[in-house]
Amino acid sequence: MKYIVTESQYKLLIEYDSYEGGMSSKLRRRLAGLIQHAKDDLEWYVDDEMDPCQYSSVGDFVAEACDFLKDLYIDNIRDFKVSPKDNDALYHYFVDNYGSLLYKIYHKRCAGVNITESKENKLEKHLINYLDSLDYTTEIEINGTRTDVYVSGEEYPIYMAWDEDYVDDENNVTELRFLSLIPNVYQKLLMMFGLSSDELSEILLKWFNNKFNDSVDVVGNNITVD
Repeated sequence: MKYIVTESQYKLLIEYDSYEGGMSSKLRRRLAGLIQHAKDDLEWYVDDEMDPCQYSSVGDFVAEACDFLKDLYIDNIRDFKVSPKDNDALYHYFVDNYGSLLYKIYHKRCAGVNITESKENKLEKHLINYLDSLDYTTEIEINGTRTDVYVSGEEYPIYMAWDEDYVDDENNVTELRFLSLIPNVYQKLLMMFGLSSDELSEILLKWFNNKFNDSVDVVGNNITVD
């Protein structure tokens, strides 16, 4: 099998042969076509599979993320047995090149989180920090009674708040303000933070009302996007 290596990719990897314990030339050649995707792969893993604030220190978080990335790339090498020396060198490569990015993510999302707090309080702060880290835009529709909230750059609203009459089993009518989420976002938040539906709803209502100066009463049906 032939590997096509660009000059920039080669220079990036050859630097790691300049110190004792650096990557072998065999490993560099096999990584050359993969390493350009490392930042995207790392950000995907952190966003979808990790909760940075569950780690007791930024060092533990960085180590876990870089260890995952190292294993991911080694698992994609089928025709070469990676030595312990190369294994360690690749891990340190990711720490050196992406440690500062992971450090910024940790402190942005976990600001104000005290690791001695109860699990429930920490989860709430983790979730709110994550929600606050996104860039939102809002649109008011239908005579000013419905609020659509978008994450910048997305075509569809991620949240929608509106007024609706609620009729109970005894036909009593109560006017409530509902909040809905796109289904995949709701499920992602449940999995990321290990919350029950009730816990997630309670935190979302509090956060949404504070963030957007709204008066939502309950989480309603999920938004359906055609």
